[in-house]
Amino acid sequence: NIVNAAPVTTAETIIWQSPPASPRYDQDQWTIEGVLDFTTGTATTAVTIRCRRGSLVTSPIVGTAELDTVGAAVNQPVPFQFVDAPGAVAGLVYSITYQATAATGNATINSAAGEVTIGQP
Repeated sequence: NIVNAAPVTTAETIIWQSPPASPRYDQDQWTIEGVLDFTTGTATTAVTIRCRRGSLVTSPIVGTAELDTVGAAVNQPVPFQFVDAPGAVAGLVYSITYQATAATGNATINSAAGEVTIGQP
């Protein structure tokens, strides 16, 4: 589900969001993976992809942010994968965010695809 297809310069922006899901067991492991395809804005030198547990850019970060060196105004597909073990939380949503470094122009999200799988570690 693409949430925002037009991130503004260097602001962290939620791009993709999972539908709400609930684990069956406390020890369940969640894998959040997919691909963002975007065209970077003017002067962009890198893009940071983050996974957040929740629906806000202030929600807790899952795993380590992925920093990808990219050129300015180029089309770039970037795969992502994050693993989380949140415990038993009903209606949990994950958000994937995009944040450009040094951009003076806005990016365009061409497509975003992702899935969340829940399993045993």
